[in-house]
Amino acid sequence: MDRAAFEGLRVIRRVYESRTGCSEVCRTDTGELWVRLRVYSGGCQREVLSGGGREEARLDRGVLELLLPYREGGLYHRWLAEEPGLGQRRDACLSLVAQCVETVAPPIVVALAARTENLRFDGPSVWLQLLPNWGDWQPGGGQDPVSAVAELCRRILTDGYSALAVRRYPQELRLLCARQEWRGYQSWGQLQRDLAAIPDELIPLGRLYRGLIRRLRAGIRRYAKPAACLVTAALVAVALVSLAGAYLTWRDQQETQTWPGVTAIGDQRLDGG
Repeated sequence: MDRAAFEGLRVIRRVYESRTGCSEVCRTDTGELWVRLRVYSGGCQREVLSGGGREEARLDRGVLELLLPYREGGLYHRWLAEEPGLGQRRDACLSLVAQCVETVAPPIVVALAARTENLRFDGPSVWLQLLPNWGDWQPGGGQDPVSAVAELCRRILTDGYSALAVRRYPQELRLLCARQEWRGYQSWGQLQRDLAAIPDELIPLGRLYRGLIRRLRAGIRRYAKPAACLVTAALVAVALVSLAGAYLTWRDQQETQTWPGVTAIGDQRLDGG
């Protein structure tokens, strides 16, 4: 696309506008759609230009403008409503990461655009619409594209599952979630390997229940003897309390059988009569 075409673009939609910049969906005279990014902040401009992207760019009256491809596709919430299986979710993430590896955009643009509302689905393929939220940009960096996309992949893999389904997560998925939470992904290759290891399905319910039963049995065997001692001690305590109560009742009965004021000496009564 020739740089002169910057002048012929008509803005269809503007999103994520801030003091740092804005993202626009534009249409050419021929009806073709493009993404135009406009960056106002000097610090952000330097970070964008130092990223080594291969996009069309120009500096116009102090505003850096970039042109990137636009892709049509289904929205995330509609795709999620179809209840995709774990294998479908994994394949979507692998497709997303492959696009990010090959993208012409600077890394900072990918990091700021890694949001579920920017996902576009076309069959098994997923595309990240590069509409960055410039309000999230922070001077001095800190927006890592690998970490941002890893968080987006975790959302794709886990959103919409019930509490029971969460208990059925395979170890490979739990590992990916743990690494993402601790910002453990430093390269696209590491993220791709962990994604590729995720199986097609969640842990079957039968295997899950068998595992729970095994752990329950192990716990019973482990705590059976201490529990028996506690039960025995409790029974002894109840017996002692019951015995003490019986004794107090007997003593009260003995005291009420003797009339006050009568002195008993041997087998005689001295009552003044």
